[in-house]
Amino acid sequence: KKMVVFDDMEPREKLRIYDKGVDRPPEYRSFGESLAIREGDIFIPRIPAVEPLAAELAHFVRAAQGREAPRASAEDGVRVVRVLEAASRSLARGGAPETP
Repeated sequence: KKMVVFDDMEPREKLRIYDKGVDRPPEYRSFGESLAIREGDIFIPRIPAVEPLAAELAHFVRAAQGREAPRASAEDGVRVVRVLEAASRSLARGGAPETP
């Protein structure tokens, strides 16, 4: 198994994939046994630097022109708005959750 770390504040190497993990023995027979930490290589994939809002706007324009299918459907948008409205009502009540 591997471990992935994403850091959006990192200027260039936002994503790192570590070949690191813990190997567990099949069973413990004494208190002297322990987990073995495995460390290996670090892979840093090349990810093009793109401003996220500009990328979203470009996708929206292509979808509006019919050149590309939207990533999110109208139903997805309705669900998001419902969640945001419920969160707003909850905040107005002091953070109390809604009961169905």
